[in-house]
Amino acid sequence: MSPPPATEAILVVLGDQPMVGPETLDHLLTAYAASPAGLVAPYVGERRGNPVLIDRRYFAELLALPPEAAPRALLGRHADDVLAVAVDSEAVLHDLDRPEEYAHHRPAELNTDDAD
Repeated sequence: MSPPPATEAILVVLGDQPMVGPETLDHLLTAYAASPAGLVAPYVGERRGNPVLIDRRYFAELLALPPEAAPRALLGRHADDVLAVAVDSEAVLHDLDRPEEYAHHRPAELNTDDAD
């Protein structure tokens, strides 16, 4: 399945990273709009995180990846076309695969006691 023809880029957002906020997405989109880079990724220091933005020029290659592959394969193959965007939020580095990981990382204002 290919994206609609008018799609310029896609943002690959992982479901196990619910703490990535809209400000991070806005930062990536703004950086993409201001750059000719075909791949955009958030970095905290030297560590690359997710989500990643992939330009239309890589759609065919992305869709041709084997099912077990991840978009990071594109970033590795085309490192010279990756725009590293510095972000402040370490949420781009954390996969929350278990409920206790989510409970540990969610904002304090969302932590509520159900006991009365």
